[in-house]
Amino acid sequence: MKKWAGFFIGLLLFPFVLIAQGTEIPNQADAIMSAQPGDYILLPSGNKYVLTKEEIMIANGTFSFENLSDAATTTKADGTVVKTISQAHEIYIYPDGRTVHVLKTRAAFAYSMRYIEENYYLMRYLDSSGVLRDRKPIDPPDFYAFRVFIQSEIISNGIDRVEVLAINAYNYEGNNFTTKYCSVPDFVWGAVSSEELYKNSALSKNEKWEVTTPGSAYSSFEFNKDFNYIAVEKAGSVHFGKYIMPAEDTINMINLGVIKINEDNDNDKINLSFTPVDGTEMNLAALRAEKIPESRELDLFARSWKVESRSSNSSDVGIIIVFSNAGTYLVYEIDGSVRLLSHWRWTNDRHDEFDFSHNKWQTWWGAKILELRENYLKMADGTGTYELMPVSN
Repeated sequence: MKKWAGFFIGLLLFPFVLIAQGTEIPNQADAIMSAQPGDYILLPSGNKYVLTKEEIMIANGTFSFENLSDAATTTKADGTVVKTISQAHEIYIYPDGRTVHVLKTRAAFAYSMRYIEENYYLMRYLDSSGVLRDRKPIDPPDFYAFRVFIQSEIISNGIDRVEVLAINAYNYEGNNFTTKYCSVPDFVWGAVSSEELYKNSALSKNEKWEVTTPGSAYSSFEFNKDFNYIAVEKAGSVHFGKYIMPAEDTINMINLGVIKINEDNDNDKINLSFTPVDGTEMNLAALRAEKIPESRELDLFARSWKVESRSSNSSDVGIIIVFSNAGTYLVYEIDGSVRLLSHWRWTNDRHDEFDFSHNKWQTWWGAKILELRENYLKMADGTGTYELMPVSN
């Protein structure tokens, strides 16, 4: 597990100065990397910002973020230890064990986020309406200066320990918000439950359930390893979105409702209850749909993809295409609507071509897979060539 200690800080527009003894350098990354301690940047105000050894090491990626023993250190009367990494980045280590980093410039924040995004995982915020967001708005402060406070904490379930970074940004481009990052992936925070502040959302399903209950409004529910769900109503409406699993028997389909698995014998039959958003709980029975036989190609291909380019129609860039291991083929528009829900199957045993049909195989069309890797798909049909990347959770 990574330990939050420090990160790459920006050197632009710092309001503080030291006595310059070295050589003036331009305010550019390559110049900072090759600078010597004592070299300085001439600010627009006419003041000089003097580079320290630590800052130059950070710019070159050689600074030890887990060892701050050489950082300038002072101790306050209440026992709080203050470590100064630069004039725009201070660390407060409180007697109760809390560690808070204070950033004072936008440039420092930008460079700091670069380090965080390379070493930690974004924790999505689940709001009260069930929508997953990257950040949570917070009330404005009673000051006008830009400030960012980053607090590190350790959470544990009694066995595993993970580190969480809570980032509070104030007066940043007119916004005030909280965002969080974690030392392990697939965690969410917010409206998870009344008992827990965080929840590991890595649990997933990769199967289709066909509802057998007479009179049910829904005909099927489907889930894939990219945390997407497809719910189909008998009236024809198709719902597509993200899901999380707070527990092995609970599936929260964001903006649609919650499934509680009451009985699952791991064969074909499933008994479940489904409570729609602002709706009434319904008890349903379902059967697992037959899956396409497993193969390396299926494992790579059957997932959610985002169109990055199309040779014949650039307006399709950004749409999501889902191929499932149950043979479902879905196209999801940029505007949040479902364009089509169809079927697909392999054309041959080489698994380098596939067929797709919009009318239950009365007629069908073909497409060729030109390249298929873990994070890349290139395919062509009669309308053009597509390049696709996996949809990130």
